[in-house]
Parts: sequence; C-alpha cells; structure tokens
Amino acid sequence: MAAMAFRVRARSFASAELQMITDQKLKELSKDAAPLLLHCGAAWSQRSQRVGSALAEWAAGSKLLCHQLDVDTAPETIRTRHIKGVPTLLLLRQGRVEARADAADLQDLERMLAAAKPYLNPQEAEPKEALPAAEYLLESNGAAASALFRRALEDPRGDNAFRARLGLVRCALKDLVATTPGLAPSAEAQPENVPESVPPEPKVDELVNALEDLERHHEEELPVTEVRPDAKHVYILLAHAELVADAWAVDEAKNMSEEERRILRLWARGYREAAVQEALKWYQTVAGNDMEGLMAAYAQTERRAVDRRGDVPSRSIFSTPVLAPDFEGPVEPRALLRRLLTAALDEKFFKGEPSLVSQALADLAFLLDRKEFVRFYTRLIRSRRGGAPTTGRGTGKRSGFSKRYWICWPNTFYPNTKKMGSPHCDKND
Repeated sequence: MAAMAFRVRARSFASAELQMITDQKLKELSKDAAPLLLHCGAAWSQRSQRVGSALAEWAAGSKLLCHQLDVDTAPETIRTRHIKGVPTLLLLRQGRVEARADAADLQDLERMLAAAKPYLNPQEAEPKEALPAAEYLLESNGAAASALFRRALEDPRGDNAFRARLGLVRCALKDLVATTPGLAPSAEAQPENVPESVPPEPKVDELVNALEDLERHHEEELPVTEVRPDAKHVYILLAHAELVADAWAVDEAKNMSEEERRILRLWARGYREAAVQEALKWYQTVAGNDMEGLMAAYAQTERRAVDRRGDVPSRSIFSTPVLAPDFEGPVEPRALLRRLLTAALDEKFFKGEPSLVSQALADLAFLLDRKEFVRFYTRLIRSRRGGAPTTGRGTGKRSGFSKRYWICWPNTFYPNTKKMGSPHCDKND
C-alpha cells in the first residue's frame, strides 16, 4: 500500500488538457497583459483532479489563458503567492492577483470563472466589472478602454473609482502621444535636428482635465488600507503625465519662464537625458548668481518642499503662516529638477544600477564645485642646485607642490595658509 501511494504521488500531475508550467514560465507570463487563470494543485489530491478536469473542460471552449502548476515542483510560487491549500485557483493579470480561491472546490471554480468574465466579453461588462476589462483593453484599444473606465465610475460602490480615473489619465496620455508625431524619438536622434511637433489642443485639454479630476477626488477615493504592488509605478506615471501636460498647456505656459518651458518640452518630446541636463545647467546658473539665497535655503528648517505652483493645499498644515513654503534660493529650477527626477525613476535606479537619475544626482552633488584649478603656494620650498622643488612644508607629499584643494572665492585667490595638521594636510606636513 505504501509503495502504491508513492507511485501515485510521484506520477506527473496533468489534468486533462491544461498545460503544465513552472516557476520560471509563470514569471514570463506575469509580464503579459493577458489574464491567466492558474490551477495550483497536486497529483495526490483528488479534489485537485476534479477541479482541474472541470477547468480543462471549460478552457477548451474559452479564449482565457488557463494553465496548471504542480505545487510539489514549484516552491517559489508557493512562497510568493502564499499557497496554503490544495488546489488554489489564481486569476492573475500582469503579476497581480485579481481573484483567488484557496482549497477550492467546484463552486469556487464557478466563482473564479465569473470573475474572469469581463476579460472574455469586455464590451458587455457591467459597471462593477468594467475596471479589469478596461485595463485589459488599454494597450490594444484605447478608445474602448476609455469608455469602460467611464463606465466603472458609474459603480455606486465607488471601490474602483481611483483606478478608473487613473485609467482615464493613462488613456489621455497614450492618445496624446499617438496623435503627435515626433514624441517618441529614436535613441540616436538629437533634439535640435528634429522639428518640434505640437499636439492637438483638444488632446492636451483631455489630459489636463483627467489629471485635475484625479487630483480633485483622489483623497476620498484612494483606499487607505491597501498599498498596491504598483503604487510606486503609479506615482512615477503621474509625475510624467503632469510634466507632459504642463509642457503643452496654454494656460500653464503663461506663468513659466522660457527656460522651464524649453526643458518641459524636451521631456515631453522624449528627450529625457537632454531635459535633465538642461535643468541641471539652469539650476547651476540661478544658484551661482544667488549664493546668499542658496545658503539661506540650506539653513532653513526642514519642511515640505513644493514642486509646482499651488502644490500645497489650503487645508494642509504647511499652508499655515508658520510653515508656509516661502523658500529662498533657486526655487523654480529646484522644483523642476525634483519633478524630472521623480518621473525618471526606473528599475535600474531601484536596483542600484547606473541610471539617468543616479547620474543626475551625482552631477547635482558636484554642480557648484566645478571651478577652475587654483594654484597654491607652499610654506617653505627647498630646492637643490636649482630645478624643481624637491621637498617643502605644506606640500603633503614632500614634493614641493601644493595639494589640490579649493580655497577660492569669486575673483579672489589665497595662498596656502592652512595650519599644520588641518584637514587639508597629512602626516608629512
């Protein structure tokens, strides 16, 4: 009997026609926009066999992607998806779990198939089912996705209102880029060699209205008890959408400087690196001409820094007179840099790899220290039979030449007068 049980357990688990996948294959499928109904079971479970056979029979006449995974050979999925019972049914889309059923039976399978219904007939989705259908259609059919996002807003429960308004922002941004030639340049293209294309004004207004609508309602509609896995990417997406809207909005252009408008349009046209470099140069120019304001800004108490005009709501504590954001120094270029670096965040930066943001932060750290070399004088130079100095106090290496550190103020140069043992000297001084 024990030998028979072992043979049953060791036999490959395959329910009817469902394709068996591995941990690695599941990772690859999770990157696609297509939804996936995954059956996590085991060969030794009779319930897994029943549910898997029923799912395979249903999948034979359906367009929904259905696969199965053996929990005995997929330890990573068990750990990351918190598989506690067998079988477990997971409805996945882009790596997110849209619905699940642990220790599922045939009734749970019917419930999971009902949850997958919006993906099969998205145009017929009810308001409460419209959101997943709209997100599914977003890449392939933006107009249909926009209509479904608006339908999702009709759901009286309001559970998905924030995601629906966010979807409208994504649709408007996608539509603006698609209708404007030259907004997706090649890697070799230079900004000065590509004529500037202005998007249609109705498309810009649509993006601006979608962003304003999201900002107006997000506080009451954003779930406070849930932090979604894509929260970081949503933050980056909205930062990018705001930059694009500000670049082309007529009303916003009236209140910005020529430098800010040029940088924003470089970003909106797809020249991200050029936009960041121009913003760094603008910051250097403004900060270099206002050293007192720069030092006063560094000396201020830490508080919330604004990134755009009117960024602090009137109900915020930072709008009170004591904490009002009356910043000094290069306020406008600093705020624009913060917005650009937020929108430029990517996976390379989060993994600690070289990226546009890490390079920009390194440039920013040394931005105001890039001055011409200043020659210094040693305190005492000894030379033997003429020629170059051979040793000297204050040289650091007894070479007769000063160590290269800055003692410089605008239009004024000082000789090497640092005391022995100071931070600019070493044991040889």
